[in-house]
Amino acid sequence: MDRSQESGAPYSPGDCAPLSDLLRLFTGAFDFTYLPLFNMDSSNMQPEHWQELARCIHEKYDDFDGFLVLHGTDTLSYSAAALSFMLHSIGKPVVLTGSQLPLRAPASDGHNNVINSLNLLEADPSGVYIVFGSQVIRGTRARKVSSFDFQAFVSVNEEPVATIGLKVRWRAGAIIRPKRGFKLMDRLEQRVALLKIHPGFSPEMLAGCIDSGYLGIMLESYGVGNVPDSFRALPPLIRRATDKGIVVLVVSQCVTGATDLTLYQAGQETLKAGAVSGRDMTPESALVKLMWALGNFPQKKVPEMLGKDICGELGR
Repeated sequence: MDRSQESGAPYSPGDCAPLSDLLRLFTGAFDFTYLPLFNMDSSNMQPEHWQELARCIHEKYDDFDGFLVLHGTDTLSYSAAALSFMLHSIGKPVVLTGSQLPLRAPASDGHNNVINSLNLLEADPSGVYIVFGSQVIRGTRARKVSSFDFQAFVSVNEEPVATIGLKVRWRAGAIIRPKRGFKLMDRLEQRVALLKIHPGFSPEMLAGCIDSGYLGIMLESYGVGNVPDSFRALPPLIRRATDKGIVVLVVSQCVTGATDLTLYQAGQETLKAGAVSGRDMTPESALVKLMWALGNFPQKKVPEMLGKDICGELGR
């Protein structure tokens, strides 16, 4: 459990008191076991920490009805996406939450977020979710959009799974029921690069990744998947990458919408060069999915897996 709060100093062991006091409100309604896995700022979270979290939940799966993960907000979206893929077809709820202000702060939003998370756990949906403010967001659809507002996270390219007020109000058809038994798929390939296209982007940056042993490259493109195809053209380098077996995944820099590599010539050239469209995935989910697919499937099958909806990350 990552108990970091970016807005304050790192926790000391005594800082668990506000959480303990809060959980006492639910004595009789829940039986709790507290497992402090990490004590660090969430900007230090790495794929190996995601793996430790996933393995802990898998190990304790039969002992509990649900799991609440307290997590700093900076990398919360990445961790939720990672758990969504690694805890494949999970049949119990895993809820991640955090706060803009530490629990020990008098005006902390953490109290409300934890209470809402417990209300969601009581509702017992299957899957991985972020609870923040009044919204329940699928783990593969969340983005942090504010460093100031208490409603710091939004659901991208789909409505929130539920809203929480006096009770949990579900969106019709939002819960994805597992089709197969729960399986831990926790291998992640970390030789993955993320490059954001911008005016002045040097093709040498992409060439450097191609020649540095990366197995996957994700490009954050303009609009619906466009990259430069005349001045400082990138499609020839994308072709060089895919010819070497490197998977090139293209997502959009836009907050909402999707990539469509067939719409404009710049995208068409990228598609001809062998790139894979990330469609309407968030950059966080797309990056994690690329790591996950490369880690769990033969490299030649990875483009196919990137085009399949695994846990609600792609529009259905």
